[in-house]
Amino acid sequence: MKRKSNKKDWRYMVGIGMSLLMAGSMLCGTVMMLRPADRPAPPTPEVTQPAATPAPPEITQPTVAPTPTGPAQPTATPAPTSTVTADVAAGKDSFTFAVCGDTRNGDAVYASILQQVMNDGARFLIHTGDIVPTGLEFEWKSWQKIQQALTIPFYPVPGNHDALLGNMGPYLKYSGAPAAHYSFDIGRAHFSFVDSHSGYLTADETAWLDADLARTAQPLKIVVLHYPPFDPNGGEHVMTRGAEEFMSLMQARGVRYVFAGHLHAYEAAERDGVQYVITGGGGAPLSAPEDQGGYYHYLLVHVRGEELSYEVVRVPQPGAQIVPLRAAA
Repeated sequence: MKRKSNKKDWRYMVGIGMSLLMAGSMLCGTVMMLRPADRPAPPTPEVTQPAATPAPPEITQPTVAPTPTGPAQPTATPAPTSTVTADVAAGKDSFTFAVCGDTRNGDAVYASILQQVMNDGARFLIHTGDIVPTGLEFEWKSWQKIQQALTIPFYPVPGNHDALLGNMGPYLKYSGAPAAHYSFDIGRAHFSFVDSHSGYLTADETAWLDADLARTAQPLKIVVLHYPPFDPNGGEHVMTRGAEEFMSLMQARGVRYVFAGHLHAYEAAERDGVQYVITGGGGAPLSAPEDQGGYYHYLLVHVRGEELSYEVVRVPQPGAQIVPLRAAA
């Protein structure tokens, strides 16, 4: 029997050896890869230390100014305008001026008043407030067209209707007033024009008035404002508060005359040596019957040295409207 060749056995053994050699090499490589010493060290994380908590800021208490014990200093007294006639500007003791008030809604009456006060020889015209219906700018522009007829100086105070919406800007822009309050001297008289349009005098306004009256040496002191402190006919449509304090100040500072408006009529009364005169018949609907001063009018005031007298000048107006309720003033 013929013997088999060993050639295939040899080749088989060589293949097995090569396979074992490759397997060993791979095993060694894996072991080498897994050696801890040969692993790359992981990156060290950068740890940011938290900042120290800042100390709370030092709180400085605000400095509180001491409350002034005296009245506020008044604003600078404006000089009479350059259109004041020569004798008044020179400070002569005798002159005549006019006072009216509450002209809103009554253009025809007001136009008549302007013409008459100039014909009467008045040196200037004082207005006790409520010049226009609500204080809107277009009303002031319309009023200015009527006001152009006046060729003498004009000195107003604000009424509640002149700033009915809480805005004094148009009043100060168009009325000709140098400020909400102001004062000046003519002859031997001192005039103080006070802002009471809110229905009363604020603490600052009262302080200004007190200081203004205290510093003048003029013997004839006259105060002009819109709201009267009382109604001589017993009505309640007057200062909403501070009336007694106001009248006490008038007495203490030696005020001789107070001219007011707001009530659409002519009324007058004396309290503690002070003469209170209400002139509100300048064109707005009248608030009283004729026998209680409910007629259109203005005042013509004569100053002779330290003495003052006045006359009521009626302005005819057929079909004048009467509003009896003073709350509608």
